[in-house]
Amino acid sequence: MPYGLLRTCLGAALIGAALFGFAFARPAPAPSPHVSSPPLGHTGGWGEPTCHVCHSDGELDSPEVTLEVEGFPVAYTAGAAYPITISVTGSGQILAGFQASVRFLEGPSRGLQAGHLEASDGRVVVRTDTLNSVEYAHHTRGGAELVSEEHGAWQVLWRAPVRGQTVILHLAANSANGDNSPFSDLIRTLEVVSRSSAEERGG
Repeated sequence: MPYGLLRTCLGAALIGAALFGFAFARPAPAPSPHVSSPPLGHTGGWGEPTCHVCHSDGELDSPEVTLEVEGFPVAYTAGAAYPITISVTGSGQILAGFQASVRFLEGPSRGLQAGHLEASDGRVVVRTDTLNSVEYAHHTRGGAELVSEEHGAWQVLWRAPVRGQTVILHLAANSANGDNSPFSDLIRTLEVVSRSSAEERGG
């Protein structure tokens, strides 16, 4: 084969291989838009969905993930402030996120905001849903980073309501693999009830 023709054939083969590879290459996933600002109303309480609506290929409430809350009282004193720690742990976890709300469980205010949530540091932000006036605490971009290996945690302050009615805390957390996609992440939910100390005393 003449040298010039050989060069032409080799060049065409290389271009074809490159185009073939490009056609079948998987593009890098775009960063999740919710890594720092998850959509409100995804705690799983009161008919709400959870993060599982997007991160749906894994088992909801998988036993591979542990979600815990410390500091939320079994019985609260009206108007008192309670520091709460929320933590999620999972095998292979690279990033983590959460969303929480506290609402009245019973009475005329059933389903409405109970007390107030406040961020304790820059790992958490509290936003109010303009549709129902419910406060949602959730992670920030920095708060998605783990505090230790396979362990995410956040600090939230809850100021109990003045009205002595039973309240319920709803939590949803994401044990994420950090690949900037909604795939292979595990969602865990939790709910905790707190009665007022006046109710506990029968007052």
